[in-house]
Amino acid sequence: MITIKGLRKGLLIVFSPENEPWLARLRELKGRFIANEAFFGGGQIAFDVGSLFLSADDVQRSLALLAEYQIQLVAILTDNDATRASAASFGIPDAIPAPPPRASEIRGP
Repeated sequence: MITIKGLRKGLLIVFSPENEPWLARLRELKGRFIANEAFFGGGQIAFDVGSLFLSADDVQRSLALLAEYQIQLVAILTDNDATRASAASFGIPDAIPAPPPRASEIRGP
């Protein structure tokens, strides 16, 4: 099961902890992309996979799916050290990057 939450800049895709193959989860995600292509296309997302294990192949398959819709994966949030290492091998951080400050938040000297 997949839950989608809005972030300040982009979306957070939360994957349930159910014991389900990663490819099945990607098929479900692709179905969401197909049904709402204008909503997702060209955006930024982060995955929250909790304690799920993702291999380097799983991360690569995820990136390939996202590339089909010009979606950028900005982070994989995880409690699993092996998943963290798989993500890092593709340069994907395990924390959502902080957005740049707004002009109103920047103070001069």
